[in-house]
Amino acid sequence: MVDTLKMYIITHKDFSMPTISEGGYIPLLVGAIDKPKALTDKYLCDDNGENISCKNNSYCEMTGLYWIWKNTNDKYIGLVHYRRYFLNNAWRLKFQYDYYVKNIDSEEENHIITEKEIETLLKNNRLAVKKSKIYRKKTLKLFETFVGKECINETIDVLKKERNFERYINYLNKHEFIECNMFIGEKELIDHWCEWIFEVLDNIDELHHQRTNEYYCNRELGYIAEMLFGAWIEVNGIDYIVLDVITPGKSNQSCISGFEKESNIYSLYSFFPNLVSKLVSKGRKLMLNSKS
Repeated sequence: MVDTLKMYIITHKDFSMPTISEGGYIPLLVGAIDKPKALTDKYLCDDNGENISCKNNSYCEMTGLYWIWKNTNDKYIGLVHYRRYFLNNAWRLKFQYDYYVKNIDSEEENHIITEKEIETLLKNNRLAVKKSKIYRKKTLKLFETFVGKECINETIDVLKKERNFERYINYLNKHEFIECNMFIGEKELIDHWCEWIFEVLDNIDELHHQRTNEYYCNRELGYIAEMLFGAWIEVNGIDYIVLDVITPGKSNQSCISGFEKESNIYSLYSFFPNLVSKLVSKGRKLMLNSKS
């Protein structure tokens, strides 16, 4: 067993915790400051100790990460969602992106990564993150659809203060990013991420307030954190591995996203990185031709 590992399951509502994940996994209710007592009595909450629970409507799962950062001291931590978990090391169809299971508690299939498997993973890796897609749109343009152009421009204005500004922008002009703010890794490393990202998010929110007399309130800053996670990792030269993710509660056993859902060559990257990089840099001609 690794020394003090905690895997936090971020949730904003009551949910059925998979019994197979009970070892080392702890539900954490986010936005708890606005939740009813019947719910807050049931879960560990992000409104205890030092917290930003009141900002959950804009920070999303990041209020949970803030609470973990400020109020825990485990050596290793992980963050997953009530509807997204890292898969175990069983054989998978590697050209598949999305994995859905009807019964996530199946002991035979044992879908969710276990403490023992995490122990093995952490022997040789400081950080594991969610496997991500490769998109037709560049990341900055893609996120405009989530948060609006104004928020993207404010993010760029804040990043201009970074000495590695050009490296951040170069990353954000790629066609991929690390999704969902999910990870498993050394808390010391994640603490450094938190020190940086929460200052950036606060500066974006304050800049928006100066310009509009309003603060963000519709998940914008959670999306921006998701957009910047991979950029921060790359700029700081941090080695990492990617893990597949499972989604419970679907009736279909598996699903592969098609071209109409932004991408279908994301998994090829792990097999042919040079080829895929060339395809991306040339404007995804292969994918465009497939739609003509």
